[in-house]
Amino acid sequence: MGTVTADKISVHGINTEWVGDRDSGKGRVEFPQSGVNVRKDGKQGWGTVAADKTDLNDVATHRAQVKERLALQGGLSVDNVLETQDGPPRLIVHGRLDAEGEVKADGTVTVTGDLTTLGMLRVHGESRLQGKVNAGAHLPVRNGGAWIMHTNDGKVAINGDLRVHGAFRSDS
Repeated sequence: MGTVTADKISVHGINTEWVGDRDSGKGRVEFPQSGVNVRKDGKQGWGTVAADKTDLNDVATHRAQVKERLALQGGLSVDNVLETQDGPPRLIVHGRLDAEGEVKADGTVTVTGDLTTLGMLRVHGESRLQGKVNAGAHLPVRNGGAWIMHTNDGKVAINGDLRVHGAFRSDS
């Protein structure tokens, strides 16, 4: 085997196991049967692939960094944690957000439209409601585990004292 040195070369194909730089120590591209390996040195350190645009069918990685904006077409599935680190700490969803597990907020949750729950809505701590609260069925108010007031089948039950400041009217 020998070395070919040329200013230009035009071929229809090259069959090789790897391609390296001129001084055989700065990096190489390998072509194993499973795909392509990019090495940053003559050893086993992974290198960087730089491109203006890539078209991939699947990405399997331990960590990804997007420098600007990540636009998804088709959806996003997150098995563990979706986290914002730098920039505005927020997640914007245009459309519908379906959470098949728990949604936990350590701060304030603001809903400017309708909030619909198909199951239980639990609030730990103080809640402030401005406007109307419509309950299609039972609406309990609890202090810890004991109930203070609840609605049930057209009746309001109060467990404890009832204080009324202002007018109180009964139609019965």
